[in-house]
Amino acid sequence: MSSISSQAQVQKEVEEHKRMEAWFKARVQHYEVIAKENPAGYRLRVRLFGWLGYSYILFILLILLAVIGLIVYCMIALKEGNTVMLKLAFFAGLIAVAIARSLWVKMGDPEGTQISRQEAPTLWREVDAIAHAVGAAGPSQIRIDTELNAAAYQRARLGIFGFYENILLLGMPLLLSMTPDEARSVIAHEYGHFGGQHGKFGAWAYRVNQTWSQLGRNLNATGGRGAFLFIGFVKWFNPRFAALTFVLRRAHEYDADAAAGKVAGFPTAARALMRLSYLYNHIQDSFWKPYYDRVQTTPVPPANAFAGMPTAINVVTPSPHIQEKLSARLREPTDYDDTHPSLTDRLKAMGQLPTGNLAEIAESLSAPPAKSAAEEFFGPQLPVILKKVEDDHVAGIQEAWKREHAKQLERNQKLAALDAVENPTEAQEVNRAVLTYSVRGSEAAEPLLRAAMEKYPHDAASRFYLADILLDREDETGVTLMNEAMKLDRDCAGEGRKILAGYYYRKGQTEHVEALREEALVSYAQSNVAERAAATITIKEDLLPHDLPAEKIAEIKGKLTQVPGMNRAYLAKRILPGTGEVVYWFFVFPKRKLVEGTNFRAEFQHQVAQLPFGLKARIYAPDQEKPWQKKLERVPGSKIVDMKA
Repeated sequence: MSSISSQAQVQKEVEEHKRMEAWFKARVQHYEVIAKENPAGYRLRVRLFGWLGYSYILFILLILLAVIGLIVYCMIALKEGNTVMLKLAFFAGLIAVAIARSLWVKMGDPEGTQISRQEAPTLWREVDAIAHAVGAAGPSQIRIDTELNAAAYQRARLGIFGFYENILLLGMPLLLSMTPDEARSVIAHEYGHFGGQHGKFGAWAYRVNQTWSQLGRNLNATGGRGAFLFIGFVKWFNPRFAALTFVLRRAHEYDADAAAGKVAGFPTAARALMRLSYLYNHIQDSFWKPYYDRVQTTPVPPANAFAGMPTAINVVTPSPHIQEKLSARLREPTDYDDTHPSLTDRLKAMGQLPTGNLAEIAESLSAPPAKSAAEEFFGPQLPVILKKVEDDHVAGIQEAWKREHAKQLERNQKLAALDAVENPTEAQEVNRAVLTYSVRGSEAAEPLLRAAMEKYPHDAASRFYLADILLDREDETGVTLMNEAMKLDRDCAGEGRKILAGYYYRKGQTEHVEALREEALVSYAQSNVAERAAATITIKEDLLPHDLPAEKIAEIKGKLTQVPGMNRAYLAKRILPGTGEVVYWFFVFPKRKLVEGTNFRAEFQHQVAQLPFGLKARIYAPDQEKPWQKKLERVPGSKIVDMKA
């Protein structure tokens, strides 16, 4: 594939992506107008469209059952049948079973620790009162997890037949960080999704989406048989259903905010939203980072650590930090990537958009609550519930903790060995700086990273990690270093763009964020083009000499000659279109008489593919041997095995 044609493919993918984005945005805006003019009619339209999806699935299922029935009738009543008919009935049955299984979508239990009425009677009374105030049924479960979040689920106990139950999930860090009234507004927001049938609609829309997801997985399990029956419909249905439900889900967020204002008052609801703008970083720094840093020294999660969570979280947060985070959040626009409106639009809808000095608001939020919602709702049972939540948390992470601890020990050993090297190579010096960053932190690593960067101007890793350190403390010089790292190594690009985007968001430089998004889109398209090209090869492709050292070729040759039936083998490299990545191709030719089976080439190719070459390589055993051998003979040094020589 020529570079011109690959660039055209990349450009085509980028343009198609932008076209679909523009189509989706225009479709959502169109539906927003319709929903505003006739809300009830619009909800009916969404329901009917969702049932259209179910109807198509049922239609295909009925056709398959009819085919199976007709075959059975022919075989029994007419006493006609053959192997082809039996195979057709078998495959139709497989597809029918896959479809039937996809129609039963079960929503499992959410994460978190279940808390009974007896364990937290005050919390349950509060939630019951809030549910009554917003016109929703009370919860069947309340669960507490370790996230700075709250969520509401409405689950159908009987699948497509309904019989709904309400489940409320609350994060312990959130309850410890908010006043009781602020927490009431958050709970009221979540319960606002249960009022007005929001929850049932959300559960129904979830089941529609999950039905199609399960159908795809089930058809893949049959080897992709029957997928052709759905591909065209899915391409038409899915984006339209996503746009239809997007409008209602966003409207539900505004309705839920209204419920929060009704229960706790709009000033309190707005205050809770503004507090959330900075709490994540605060809680990460004050509790979770010290907690997870202990993986370096202990093979099991620390015992009774959650007992210190209230004290760790409830400290003064510097008001300049709050002002910076709040200001950044207020600059974020509402977009079409998330159904949640922006903070600015949510506050505006409440009539609570700040018009004064943000410094005063930040100062008022800096002190922790005099009494947290957790203390109010759990009372003297708070230590007991903290321990219960901690036990479940530890049970969920202990295996991962052990693995990470083992990795930390290995990193420490490697770092100690590198520290002892008197005259390190470039790789050793860079690895030492990077390992120091991950083991001992940024302060210890910075001088080592700077030294490696200055000494090795073509090294990407030292620039990447130093840029990460600098950007984290808002040092603009990190931007140049990160861009240099991404140019030197494509593998840095994805994470590098995320780090740069975070920095630009904090600075309010949204034009740079948009430019990074454009770069990511092009990179994604390039990867897609390269991935498709890497999967196959044609005789028209340009092949280059492998450029591997003689000792590596000798090692590879030794392995290839041990493969039973090996006749000839060639090695060449190919530059993938889109990314410019190098992939090596082995072209192998078996001795036909020594390899049995009708599909001997595929089996021979599979045998060779099991060999550990230590290269990013593909294996191909061409059917048309003479044209390929003629082409490969023209690539200098490509023939590496010739058993006849």
